[in-house]
Amino acid sequence: MSRPPGSRVPTPGVWVAWPGRKTSFPRAAGCVTTGAGLRGDNVTRTDSAAITKTITTAIIGAGMAGLACARALADAGASVTLFDKGRGIGGRIATRRGAQGSFDHGAVALSADAVPGQPPLPDSYAAYLATAEGEGAAAFWPAAQGWVGLPGMSGLLRPMARGLTVQVGAEVTGVQHAPQGWCLSGAGLPETVFDRVILAIPQPQAMVLLAGCPALQAAISGAAMRPVWTAMVRFAAPLPLDGDLILRSGGPVAMSVRTSAKPGRDPGDEAWVIHAAADWTAAHLERDKPEAAALLLAAFLDDVGLPGVPALMLEGHRWRYGLTDRALGQAFVHDAALGLAVCGDWCLGATAEDAFASGCALAKALLADQ
Repeated sequence: MSRPPGSRVPTPGVWVAWPGRKTSFPRAAGCVTTGAGLRGDNVTRTDSAAITKTITTAIIGAGMAGLACARALADAGASVTLFDKGRGIGGRIATRRGAQGSFDHGAVALSADAVPGQPPLPDSYAAYLATAEGEGAAAFWPAAQGWVGLPGMSGLLRPMARGLTVQVGAEVTGVQHAPQGWCLSGAGLPETVFDRVILAIPQPQAMVLLAGCPALQAAISGAAMRPVWTAMVRFAAPLPLDGDLILRSGGPVAMSVRTSAKPGRDPGDEAWVIHAAADWTAAHLERDKPEAAALLLAAFLDDVGLPGVPALMLEGHRWRYGLTDRALGQAFVHDAALGLAVCGDWCLGATAEDAFASGCALAKALLADQ
């Protein structure tokens, strides 16, 4: 049954991208900086003539923020190309697929603020979730009081990406400004010149690409992100547990999710995703993936009183930039003179809704400048 987006629930890892408690971050409008002080190897600049043709935009990062920005720009007639180093769209709204099956190893579910009994505002985040559900790309999951993607979490962004040009498996290692415009560096990238570049990636990765632009680096330096260790495990038989989403306070495990219990998944597939607590992740950050996953599995089984239950398969994933620890406090950063901008969930908070708001706010500002 279709349900209107309801209010958020204060559940770690459900309405936020990763396990973690809800945090209130100060917010402000987007920031416009100058191009002064531009130097270095990653970003170089020469003066260019005014461009009168259709503005072309490269967006680095095809997660929620990048796709929301691209969608708004493209719908207004802009030429947009997205680049993402992953194998598909979604960013941390992720699904891992392989011979052993699939796991939603990033965001658990998405929920949105809305007024009960009233339809969501047009073009709002809540309206997009309703659209995704109506198109069969999302379903409401009562256990998390939020929406999950179909057939996996990354499917939730499929309607937003429809018709957009997205190049996956494309890692951008540098951006250069030449007389004709912006060029991207990276193996296998096209030799295309863009009028502007948007970085819709985690703050530490944006800092690297802005290594030659101290003004923009300084503008985003106030934000911080933290890592999350995640284990994906499959059992031969259903675990005798009542809940499909188990929260913990203290200890190595922050949250465990029976991901096979989500709508649209195979109910006979006993698959779990275990998200580590922040302190435990920090203490074990550089462990090998198999070792970290084994430790998390053992901690999970001890927590639920089932020590020693064997796993059919076990994998670990280290999200180095999994969750916003300190938000920037403004929706985006934009240097109009350079044609260079930055957006992301970490600009406003720790949720997918924050990512959506950041990307949309940047697109609105860019369109207003044209």
